[in-house]
Amino acid sequence: REDKNGKTPFAGTSREAGLCESLRIAYRWAQHAKRVFDRIWNQKRTWRKKRAWNRCAVIQQFMGTHRLFREEIRKTRLRITRLVDKFRKWYMRFIIVQETSGSGSWLCKPERHAYTTPGTGIKLCPDFFARNADQRAMIIIHEMVHQLGWSHQRLPGVGGAWVKSQIDQRTDAITLAQVRPWRARRSPVNFGWMLMELRACSP
Repeated sequence: REDKNGKTPFAGTSREAGLCESLRIAYRWAQHAKRVFDRIWNQKRTWRKKRAWNRCAVIQQFMGTHRLFREEIRKTRLRITRLVDKFRKWYMRFIIVQETSGSGSWLCKPERHAYTTPGTGIKLCPDFFARNADQRAMIIIHEMVHQLGWSHQRLPGVGGAWVKSQIDQRTDAITLAQVRPWRARRSPVNFGWMLMELRACSP
C-alpha cells in the first residue's frame, strides 16, 4: 500500500523481485542445512553423531564443538527443521518500511536491516534493499529464527557485546560459538552465517 507520502512499497518491481530472489536463496540454504543435520542425526551412535558434526568446519565454526551432547545435536537439528517447516507451511508476512526517521520509520534506524516483534510480520527497513541477495537471505533467516522464539545472545564477561547484527558481527558469532556454544546454537546471527556458508559441507 502507499505510505503517507504516496510511495508504493515496491517501486516498480525491483524490490519485489529482490525479496523473492532472497527468499528462494534462504529456502535453498535451509533445505541443504536440513539434509546435513539429518545425516548427522541419523548416525547410529552418539559418538558417530559428534564425529559427523565435527567433520564440517562451518558447523564447528558457528555452532561450536564443546558441550556437544546428544540432546544438543537433537535440538539444533530440530531448530533447522522448524525453519524449513516455516518456509513450507507457514504464512509469512513482510512489511516494507520506507523511512528511517519520524513516525513512519517505526523502529527502522539508518543502520538497521530488518526486525520482527511477536505476533507480527517481518519489517524490512530501507537498508535491507541496499544489500546483495545473499545478505538479504541471511537477514531473512535471522528474522525467521526470531519468529521461532530465539533471541539475541551475548558474549560473556562484563560489557560483553550483544551478537545481533547479521552483517557486521561474523567474528563475534564465531567467538560466541567458541566460548558459549550452547548460546550460539540459539543465536539468529550464528544461524544466518552458518546456513549461508554450509554450502561447503555435503549432506
